[in-house]
Amino acid sequence: MPNLSTRWQQVHPTLPIYQYDPTPATKAKACPPILMLHSSLSSRRSWGVMSAYFKEYGLEKLYALELSELQNGLPPRQVFEELESTIDFLLNDRHPRDQRIILIGHGTGGLVAYRYWQASKQPNTIGALFVIGTPHDTTVFPLLPEEVGRKGPIPPIDAKTTMTIPINFSKIRALYASSSTLVINIIGHQIGPDFDGVVRGEHTSIAFEHLSQNPNIRDTFDGTINGLRLPEAVNEVFRVHRQNEHFRLNKDKRVFDFILSCLRGEYYQVKLKLVGLQLKSTGNNDLIGPIAFEVNGNRMPADSAFYGEPNHLYLFEDSVPPLCTLHYPVTNISCAITLHLKDLSNQRGKRRRMYTRLYIPLRQEGSIAHAMQDSEGSDYTWRIVVERMPRLLHDPAIPDLRPELPRGI
Repeated sequence: MPNLSTRWQQVHPTLPIYQYDPTPATKAKACPPILMLHSSLSSRRSWGVMSAYFKEYGLEKLYALELSELQNGLPPRQVFEELESTIDFLLNDRHPRDQRIILIGHGTGGLVAYRYWQASKQPNTIGALFVIGTPHDTTVFPLLPEEVGRKGPIPPIDAKTTMTIPINFSKIRALYASSSTLVINIIGHQIGPDFDGVVRGEHTSIAFEHLSQNPNIRDTFDGTINGLRLPEAVNEVFRVHRQNEHFRLNKDKRVFDFILSCLRGEYYQVKLKLVGLQLKSTGNNDLIGPIAFEVNGNRMPADSAFYGEPNHLYLFEDSVPPLCTLHYPVTNISCAITLHLKDLSNQRGKRRRMYTRLYIPLRQEGSIAHAMQDSEGSDYTWRIVVERMPRLLHDPAIPDLRPELPRGI
């Protein structure tokens, strides 16, 4: 059990930057500096448990930024400026040999870190971004700009497809620049007596008082407490027993161990990216949708549901965020992904359906293209990107976990 004492020392004359226990660690590990951002109505001391655990493991560059502005509610603009100055100080003055930093945010602090990463002009300086119990309210999908072209040249699609050449097509462009940052979203999932069945509305009596307070919550609530699955992030869900227990996720040993395993690069990331789609109409409607996707039984965020014009080709830039990001241990050779299309429209009659199971090799890092159709003949082209998490923490005691493939027939 780590020592729970909190020893913080301010390391900048004006910025509220504190380092945890600056004495040398035993069995020190090579790792970029870690900067932690606390939640609202909290302080740097909330990171005492995590910092003590990391210190015992051998991490030395542990810092926390005191965000007194978060006590007043939503973060003002000066918080982001303060965070930028802090990162510049740590990388240029405190640790000039390090080129990247690791950000860990809890609650509102995670929201600050996530929004800062999105708006940063140099997002690759953030090697890894961990957001814990953060109340995300939306994703980037509603903000993707669409550029409409008419009777123009259509860029090639790198998969065999039955798409016919439409008169009109649109390019869906990325809002933010592509980044090599490892993004991890850690959220809590409340458990209880048949909790999932209650959420799906399969019972007339509501087992939890907080569910019965809102008659519409069963249509939108998926059992995740104060969280949202981010499409560009690896989403790790930990089960909690009480509604407010996500406030203590930054003191949960399961979270510490998972952060360390990610920093050691012990997982593959598998990203499902849309390359192009062309929707066929089931009637005389002028707009098709909303169309949502389930991946391995998990519904994607509501604002990632797609609306589209029939017989219109939509092409997605490669830097557009993936629809979903999955993770698998590096000891795995392959993975199976179940992709399920959900037609959420209120129209009566036919509803489009698509259910497929993809088997993806993990050892061959790169991208794989897939083309498929739904029950109404609409075309979908996917790119499945497989890459290993970057190894930001080097522990000589832990060898590469990927066993060599046996040779032979």
